[in-house]
Amino acid sequence: MIFFHKKNSEEAAEPTEMENIEDTELDSVNGGLVFQHYDVGKDTIEYQVIDDKTGEVLATHKWRHEAQKDCRQRGISDDDALWSTVDRIRTEYKEACEREAEERRDNIQRSRSIFLP
Repeated sequence: MIFFHKKNSEEAAEPTEMENIEDTELDSVNGGLVFQHYDVGKDTIEYQVIDDKTGEVLATHKWRHEAQKDCRQRGISDDDALWSTVDRIRTEYKEACEREAEERRDNIQRSRSIFLP
């Protein structure tokens, strides 16, 4: 489950309310997420723009509003993500890449084993 901020009104800059978005709804998010990353070594917080298909960090910002602005400029969603969501996206992408590579190896192996008359 990820959390994101939703504006109560488009006209006024009102406080935002937190809403939940289920992992099953993640597919409808358009291309990106904002992840609040705590760097233990540097003892700093940074906001990462995350690709919602691969989990790749597209950009890093010091402030959340800068990361959200970056997302809007890229034309992607600026929804906030929890670590569990980012980790799941990365794991699923890695597994999909491994399956694709294995299928390619199998196809190459099959094509080599075909004997033509």
